[in-house]
Amino acid sequence: MEKKERTNVTHACDACRRRKMRCERVGGQTGPQLQCKACRSISSHCTFDLPANRRGPRPKKSHLVSGYSNPSRGSRTQSERNNSMSTEISSPESIPPIDTICPLDIFHQIIQDYLELQYPIHPLVHIPTFKKQLAEDLYSTDAKFFCFVVSLCATVSAVLPRRFALYQSMSAPFKAAYPTIREFVKRVHVVVQRQRDPDMHENLTMTDWGFACTMFMSHACIGQSSSARMYKAEATAIIIEMVGHHRLGKYANPIEMQLRKKAFWIMVAAHICLRITGESLETLSDRSVFEQTDAENLQILPIDDEYITAETVNVPPLGELQVTAGFCETTKLIKTMAAITKDPTQPKATTLGPLSDYFADKLGSCLCGRMIRTAPRLLVFQDRLQKVRDCLQGLPPQLSARYVAKDGGGVRERQIETLRANMHVEYLWMQNVLIERLSMASKTEIEGALGPKEIWEMREEVCRKLLDVLDGVKEEFMEPNGHALILKIRQIAASLLDFQPTGDEAQMDIVRSAQIYLKRFTDALKRLDSRYFHGQVIDMNIVNQQHMALSTTGNE
Repeated sequence: MEKKERTNVTHACDACRRRKMRCERVGGQTGPQLQCKACRSISSHCTFDLPANRRGPRPKKSHLVSGYSNPSRGSRTQSERNNSMSTEISSPESIPPIDTICPLDIFHQIIQDYLELQYPIHPLVHIPTFKKQLAEDLYSTDAKFFCFVVSLCATVSAVLPRRFALYQSMSAPFKAAYPTIREFVKRVHVVVQRQRDPDMHENLTMTDWGFACTMFMSHACIGQSSSARMYKAEATAIIIEMVGHHRLGKYANPIEMQLRKKAFWIMVAAHICLRITGESLETLSDRSVFEQTDAENLQILPIDDEYITAETVNVPPLGELQVTAGFCETTKLIKTMAAITKDPTQPKATTLGPLSDYFADKLGSCLCGRMIRTAPRLLVFQDRLQKVRDCLQGLPPQLSARYVAKDGGGVRERQIETLRANMHVEYLWMQNVLIERLSMASKTEIEGALGPKEIWEMREEVCRKLLDVLDGVKEEFMEPNGHALILKIRQIAASLLDFQPTGDEAQMDIVRSAQIYLKRFTDALKRLDSRYFHGQVIDMNIVNQQHMALSTTGNE
């Protein structure tokens, strides 16, 4: 048998290192087209992006003062030091091909899943323009667009774990390289960081914002909270820079204006969801982040992308429900929870100086209290709760809570169902948060305090409506909203644990009703959680509390 010639490999490629297998390469190969046996089997090329492991003993510590060279190694001239510095601060690497991240068929499948499943919730692009850029292979020549599309792949995989399982089934090497979603997100993070130019923030575009926003969402989904916060801060700073201080008015391009408006409300929603999870009564939202934006002129046009061009905005056919209209309805909810504009109906406060025209809101005012004596918290929370309840009045029939979708609908019908599920869960979750604040404030404020029966009646209404929504919307339309939506449902269910049995008969009736609702929520959450099993972060503390409550109910 003829013996094959094999090169003596001293550094295995990234794919072989991840799989912990021998990296075999035929002799005579050089340059960027290098292929080992494993990479050649999937028509890919070897990459060497992972850092090399240190071999041998650790080097002895140097006691040299920073800025001076070791005399034993000889001194360098000024030009040598300049050349060394020029290589250390180098320009970004050349754009790698997409198949160094994933095979092209998987890449196109991920993009299709975004446009059909996730776009209604996260409209990060103008669809006709985005499709044109993909057809022109812009990701092979534009580093910013390359970073955006690969980070978009990471976000789709992180938000839709069942789809990631499909991607793994399409390619065995892809599954071997990325056994979990976390590995895929980390790989994308490493690659895109090498493509970012040091001057990237000097010429900001919506692509820069899209990259930061998608990396924020993907890191949040895999539980890397610190990285998620850093990317969120970057995305927020970019969009404030692009829409703040009346910058939006100078752009005559309708596409650019619509994109910036959507981006603004996406970041406001992210800000609210992160602030609202705090335990303090004053953490619902504040004006400090978005106070310089012209929120009144940032209302989104309820028109889909295909009717918006760079020159004009066309009128859609009469009677055709626009997918963007559902996103606009969601922004109404966001505005009720974010005090970014003055509300003339907001309860006023007494002041000590020339601030009598200001509107006080404990959700958004300063905490020192030196300038403004805020209105009572109970009054503020009740006023805000009523605004949320009135927010979704006059919805189109297809977006109403009781609408029954027909089977076999097209892409648009499925997208509207996804928006409907997201809108009504958010709507009831916000009510539940305010009811929780009312319950906490009632324990410290005597005037206008609500009793357990009043709190229970409000919570029961929220639970009943939410269970109706869960029974009326299929799980496949809940999944594109991501696991964050399931956590909100879980938070509403966990609020039922606040009702503990006492000697009072009326309280016992409330507890028994709460346990019945909790059982129904547990069954619904089991169905939803079954669709999120690959690398997802689930709040197991609440799950354990629910099971403990159910076991206690069974023992009784």
